[in-house]
Amino acid sequence: MVALTAYVVDQSGAVVFDASDTLIWSINGPGALVGPSEYTSDLFRHQAAEGMGYTIGPTSNVVRASNQEGTIEVTVAAAGLEPATITLKSVANQLQQNLIQQAVISDEGRENVQRYEDFQEKANYREVIQPITENIPFTPNDSSREELDQLIRANNQISPRYDQAYEVLLDELSSGIQRAGGELIADDFNFSIRPFNDYAVIVRTIDNATLNLTYAQMLKEYYRERIMEQNAPLDVVEQVALIRSVPSDHVLLQVKQPEENRPEGSVKMMYVKRPAIVWSSSAEQGIYHAFPFYQQLNPKEKAQAFQRIAKLTPYVIYEPQLGEFQFEQSERYLLIPTVE
Repeated sequence: MVALTAYVVDQSGAVVFDASDTLIWSINGPGALVGPSEYTSDLFRHQAAEGMGYTIGPTSNVVRASNQEGTIEVTVAAAGLEPATITLKSVANQLQQNLIQQAVISDEGRENVQRYEDFQEKANYREVIQPITENIPFTPNDSSREELDQLIRANNQISPRYDQAYEVLLDELSSGIQRAGGELIADDFNFSIRPFNDYAVIVRTIDNATLNLTYAQMLKEYYRERIMEQNAPLDVVEQVALIRSVPSDHVLLQVKQPEENRPEGSVKMMYVKRPAIVWSSSAEQGIYHAFPFYQQLNPKEKAQAFQRIAKLTPYVIYEPQLGEFQFEQSERYLLIPTVE
């Protein structure tokens, strides 16, 4: 294989670095192009969902030989430009004997893999708020936030379940309008709505899952804080997969310190709307009190199970070296899979 790069040059041979011509690659001889045969510039494909990844020159391609002797000619052409051709020499690969021998695999009795031509991968990502393509002037006063809200709602349907995140978005955008002297900058708007749309995808995933109601509300608050308020970089696809992985048999367990009338090991079970409660000095012992089968696991299995619990529970991490859970909030909650 060999990599080739094509430059557009002027009459004196100087490289034209801002050339965006459509380039056609062609090959003749015992070889093939690994890359595309046509490079069309994406320079003016604003906000396009797909493209070549080529804006201005130069462009590169890879030629793969076919292990046959011969001459390979590669030509690059563009409308209004003189084409250029390079000649390559292809030689047959000389196999050398070495200490490793691999048996020849026969295709006899094998079935070919069938491709489903009608298969289409479906993306669940849906933008609640659509991007804009032009800057929009606003009156730089206290009413700009209200005008902005009316503009967004006139072109998009904002569900009440996104209200808290939407308020955060409005605050951010209206502040940007003031900083820009009364103008909504399209790039700033499109940048700001992306986290909101990410949050909306996660909220819809939570609503479509069969989750304890208190746990579902915790998840929404957690993601709103992380995405909208803290601008934390979260992989939406990964988080959606995590939420969908929550087993249908689960209990949200609240761990409280023992009290006079609730000694160590006391348990009050709830399942759907409210969390179960265990009174225990440690979260780990609380799990054993409420779900004894966890105590039957070996140390490696316990560590894996506790790490899984921490991954499913907002505001919680598990430290394997210390063998304990750590909580970001004063109230201690754990999402417990209850399948033995």
